[in-house]
Amino acid sequence: MYEDNNVRINIDWKNLILKLVLVVLVILLIIWIFPMPKLDVFYNKVYNENMTTMKDAAEKYFTSNKLPEQTGNSVTLKLQDMLDKKLITSFVDKNNKECSNTNSFAQVTKTEDDNYVLKVQLSCDDKTDYILENINTTSIIANASEAKNTKSNNNDSSKENDDDSEDDGIEIDEKILKEADSKYDKGYSNVEYQYKRAITKTSTTYACPSGYVKDNNVCYKYNTEDIIAATPLYFSDTKVENDAKVNTTGGYTQRTTYNKTVNTNEKVCPEGYTLNGNICYKYVSATIVPGTTTYSCPSGYTLNGRKCVQTISVNKNTTPGSTYYTCDKGGSLSGSTCKYSASKTNGNTTCKCPSGYSESNGSCVKTITYAATYHPGSTTYGNCPSGYSASGSQCVKTYAAKATVTWSNPKVVTSSTPLSVYSNATSKRVLVNKQCTLKGCTYTYYEYSASTSYSCPNGGTRSGTTCKITTNRPVSTSQGYYTCNGTKTNSSTCTKKEYASKKCTSTSGEYYCPNGGSLSGSTCTYNATKHTSSGSSYSTCPSGYYLSGSSCIKEIDATENISTTTYTCPVGYVREGTTCYQYTEPTNKVTYNYTCPEGYTQSGTGENTTCTKTVESKSNYYCENSDEELVGNKCIKTVKGGIKGYSCPDGYLLNKDKCVKKTIDCTTPEEITNTSVTYEYKWSSDPSLEGWTQTGKTRSSGSTNESNKYEK
Repeated sequence: MYEDNNVRINIDWKNLILKLVLVVLVILLIIWIFPMPKLDVFYNKVYNENMTTMKDAAEKYFTSNKLPEQTGNSVTLKLQDMLDKKLITSFVDKNNKECSNTNSFAQVTKTEDDNYVLKVQLSCDDKTDYILENINTTSIIANASEAKNTKSNNNDSSKENDDDSEDDGIEIDEKILKEADSKYDKGYSNVEYQYKRAITKTSTTYACPSGYVKDNNVCYKYNTEDIIAATPLYFSDTKVENDAKVNTTGGYTQRTTYNKTVNTNEKVCPEGYTLNGNICYKYVSATIVPGTTTYSCPSGYTLNGRKCVQTISVNKNTTPGSTYYTCDKGGSLSGSTCKYSASKTNGNTTCKCPSGYSESNGSCVKTITYAATYHPGSTTYGNCPSGYSASGSQCVKTYAAKATVTWSNPKVVTSSTPLSVYSNATSKRVLVNKQCTLKGCTYTYYEYSASTSYSCPNGGTRSGTTCKITTNRPVSTSQGYYTCNGTKTNSSTCTKKEYASKKCTSTSGEYYCPNGGSLSGSTCTYNATKHTSSGSSYSTCPSGYYLSGSSCIKEIDATENISTTTYTCPVGYVREGTTCYQYTEPTNKVTYNYTCPEGYTQSGTGENTTCTKTVESKSNYYCENSDEELVGNKCIKTVKGGIKGYSCPDGYLLNKDKCVKKTIDCTTPEEITNTSVTYEYKWSSDPSLEGWTQTGKTRSSGSTNESNKYEK
């Protein structure tokens, strides 16, 4: 008989599917709670740090001997040069790709005397940007001093590092701007804003008074009568080994180094300058404006040469003649008076109007004036423009102020447990990194604080979050008028007539003078007619005047106005008498003689001189250069180590390449602090950057704005 050993497996498919669904839900929940961090902020920070690293390296590299000499010239240090010179270490972008070694560079351009612009550009696969910074000779000298101190403290440095002080021969980087890798110049249509911020740098140096030398932190006075040459210190000699050449012809051509000696050493001045001693001078004639002499007179005078003349009329005088009197109207003469008897009227009754009244058609009338009634005009205001509301004589328009939210620099928060991510009007927290090990995870967050400012972009006055624009309201005014008893009039006064009765008086008769004169009782008196015989006449002038014809003339000295002769020189010149001059230091022009040692044949000229001779030899190998030693089939050349410094015996202090005798007279070095302010520029599509100020210039993303290339 056979036993059935088949085992039947029952699978609970329903339970299995439920478990799978549960696992999927748990995974989705984890993804929802812990989303992938937004690393854009982190990548931007790394990009900016890489650009800052290039800028710091460039500032230390571009010392005074590596700067362009003429205004407008540039010197460029490419990213590849920085890497080759070990100024920085290699870095990559967020995609783990190296940035462009040709389109990434640091470039210094001379803009004016002692001022330069440093441009640092970094081009990676998906981003190209640059910053501009003004630098001057103060910061350059400080960098050079710092580099020198560092070098003096590291005397064991290799010769490769010393080579950095030589001219690199890097061309002006015109091609970098025109022929750079096209993949690093991607065009965008977004608007970018130019920003700048001030960079204040302070450097401290220590200097000794004249006649002292600094040793560590002490200034020692030295004996100027005891100065000896310092002992040079050299790096170790090195051996250079090359394969010897095979002698197949029984002879070979040997080369040696030419002898270079100074032929002439003269001081040369720039074009237009003349050497005078050790200084170059340029002379031009000063512009001369001769002085002038003018004369002026007081008011009422006329200038005549150097005199001021005033003319007035003469005074007329007459001498008296004989006088006599007559009474032409009758009567008797009494001295200069005539008298005669007055006539008398009959008595009558007269009626007169009271004082202030006048007779009109038999009535007494007086006109009274009084103020008219004034009726003021009316003022009517019109409607305000659309969007404005009336407020008295003003039209007012209000609108909401523009709110600008600025985020602070992020505060970095790390946590071993996940924190909530949020973003509201006043603050936000974002997850920028998550690193997990077997011990757990570390979460890195950036926390920002927001500050809101308001402005009125369309004009007006801001009050809180509201902007207010005020303008005058249209107005029409009617003219006022006057009335007299309700009747319009053009005058501000009214008149009316007032009547009164006459007052009558009776007389018994009055005396009067029919021929004129004054009544006194019953006698009339009048002045007699005077008769004068002719006399003589003559003219006189006031004091200070003299008679000239029919006029009186007065002369005084005119006021003398003198202007001095002026001499002016062109800008940049110094005046000495009638000559203007500029001066500068001459440059040394050295010419050399190039000769070959005895037995060698010279060919070529200058630095291209070569010295060769033919050597007959049966040896299997030979060395082409005379300074090489043949050892077997190798050519060994000993390269003498370069100078790494100088040393002095005890009791002496090193001063450049001299040793000066140290005395016991010492003092503390003077601390000198130099402060320089430069500006750093950058472009960004963000409308505001913390710590930066907009310059007002904009561009399209990815474009090259040459006008802003070296903007200060």
